[in-house]
Amino acid sequence: MPTHQDQKPPSLWRIAGIRPLWVILGLLVILALIFGRGWGSKKYELEQQKHLLAQAKEFDAKGDYRSEILTLRRVLQLNPENLEAVRMLALQADRFNSPASLQWMHRLADLEPGNITNLVMWARSALRQNELIDADQVLQRFPKAQQDGLDYHRLAGALAIQIRKYQAAEYHFAKALKLNPDGSQEQLNLASIRLLSAQPQIVRDSRATLEKLTSDPILGREAAMALLADYLRQKNVPKQLEFALKIMQMPGARFTDRLLYLDLLRQSKDKRFATKLATTKEIARKEILNASELVAWLNSRGLSQEAYDWVATLPDKDRISPAMGLAYAESLTQLKKWEELLPLAAKSNWQELDFLRLAFQARAQREMNLWGSSRSSWRQAMASVGIDPHSRSLLAKLAQGWEWNSEAEEIWWVLARGETGRIPALKALHKIYHNTGDSRRLLRVTELITELLPEDPVIKNNYAMLSLLLGQNLPKAKELARVNYEQHPNDPAAISTYAFSLREEGKLSEAVVLMDKLSPEIKKIPAMAAYWGILLAEAGREKEARPFLELGRKAEDSLPEEKELLQAALNKAAK
Repeated sequence: MPTHQDQKPPSLWRIAGIRPLWVILGLLVILALIFGRGWGSKKYELEQQKHLLAQAKEFDAKGDYRSEILTLRRVLQLNPENLEAVRMLALQADRFNSPASLQWMHRLADLEPGNITNLVMWARSALRQNELIDADQVLQRFPKAQQDGLDYHRLAGALAIQIRKYQAAEYHFAKALKLNPDGSQEQLNLASIRLLSAQPQIVRDSRATLEKLTSDPILGREAAMALLADYLRQKNVPKQLEFALKIMQMPGARFTDRLLYLDLLRQSKDKRFATKLATTKEIARKEILNASELVAWLNSRGLSQEAYDWVATLPDKDRISPAMGLAYAESLTQLKKWEELLPLAAKSNWQELDFLRLAFQARAQREMNLWGSSRSSWRQAMASVGIDPHSRSLLAKLAQGWEWNSEAEEIWWVLARGETGRIPALKALHKIYHNTGDSRRLLRVTELITELLPEDPVIKNNYAMLSLLLGQNLPKAKELARVNYEQHPNDPAAISTYAFSLREEGKLSEAVVLMDKLSPEIKKIPAMAAYWGILLAEAGREKEARPFLELGRKAEDSLPEEKELLQAALNKAAK
């Protein structure tokens, strides 16, 4: 190796940054090749995108949706803003009601900001998935000129129903019918919401409209379902069975319609139930998806032994198939057949739902005291669930159903802090904290829900009452209780919460007068009786308070603070 002294000094052209002519010519040739290849590459990529899109459409036509999605993702790797690929992925996700559809539709709307069709599709998907904040935000993106259009009023009416603003729903559906007076969908929407009217004639007219629409080849099922819902509210069993049977016999009826009819037969203890169940089993045997739905339905109705016995009659390939796996595993879980569940979970492949298989494996291992293996299987389930909100929600619901509250809580909080699925996640956390009596965390979750749904009267009432019970955020709680009562002066929950707010302000006599407005029947509801008895006892009317306080003891799911108040009132009344 030459020494430092032996090395030649760098050429002058290198020091000065000057290139000899042959170097410059070489660079020009290279640049020409690069740019030439770039233009050719661009053209090639466009051709490749076109070819891949054609392939994706072929896969879609064949029902090979997995290959379609993979192909479309390859298109987006070449061009993240390929409008047709984004549109197809949005439609594909929407077809299967995947939460991912909202993300794709958001992207589609950003790529085509002036396209109202995209906004309509996005809002419909959000409503179907109960993503009410998303739906509201989409409606706000409608141009002002379109906010008095038919699609806008249809969607705004549907959103109003979801947040229990029935007057607003009626307003929007009435506007839609005015825009499209011959529209059967508009007639159906308005008639359905007017079944809730306090005016008998309006209810009768609405029912007549829906009866007429049951013969509509497209909307007949929806009309019959609206009438069935009305008869369920009325507890009219003969009409319930009549319309459930009518729905089941309609052209294009779904297998779930048959299960609905079965459910009503079972609830009414109709003697036809056993025969109809046997018929349904034979129908379900022919299609594995229907078979799994039947098993899931039997499980949910406390008939897991019936489900287990029936699955045993199916071919082995059906019993271990991905479609049947989840439902059958639930049967085994309910029957505590851990020795059968573990090999089923260990040897199966549930494809997209394999994270649930790992969860069932963890459950069987824990029940068999294989704690280390159980923890390992659960970690695998958490790792394989991915980032899809729908998949995470399924895993959280499963854990919560098993009362694995810490595991469920961890997943729900991830979703609660995400971009989609926040409200269902917070409501699930609300249930966990209410069931465990964790009032402070319950208040925190209720506050977050209130921020997301500030106009929901039930949520506002819950937040106000919890704050009063815990003595936190009192100015805000009192104002919410007052406003909620003024807006809903006949609502028992609003009345009791505002009465408690008055009590907190030292206006006990006003609180008693206000709550005394409730009917005797409402006062006898255990949860309501507890609050009425507490007010009476504190007002010195102990003798009147005692029967209500005793009734209040029967209130289910009372929080620790409510139990303390009730016990203090009972002690006072006993003196």
